[in-house]
Amino acid sequence: MAELGNNQKCYIGASLSGTWTVIGGETNNTVNLNGNPVEVSDKTSPWQKYIAGLRGGTIDVTAWADNSDAQQKALLAALKGGSSVFVFVGKLSTSGQSTTLSEGIACEAIVSSISTTNDNGSASTRSMSLQLTGEPSIYPTS
Repeated sequence: MAELGNNQKCYIGASLSGTWTVIGGETNNTVNLNGNPVEVSDKTSPWQKYIAGLRGGTIDVTAWADNSDAQQKALLAALKGGSSVFVFVGKLSTSGQSTTLSEGIACEAIVSSISTTNDNGSASTRSMSLQLTGEPSIYPTS
């Protein structure tokens, strides 16, 4: 069933099994998973044949630029330091004191770019692009 996109938020965590905090001021996110097909055609057919090659993905997030937001600062620091971050895009479920990943994609990623747009008469926005590193976990798992 279709669902409103505002229910799918981008979170940053200390680990894949740790606490998750939403990126402040987020206005949209996009998750792109992709495969790199490898051609294995031969001369017996006029049609190309492929096998699955390496797979990967990106996550793009846009937020109102906020230099005091801890998650935006963490992404800026990760880009500057060349370190990876843990990201979850989706919905969290809370039961009592426990929060679990309900629906979405969790992964380790490196920050590939951050850009800030400062239009005349508009609030500044920050676009952050993340490159998945390794296999993502997709929730629900069953």
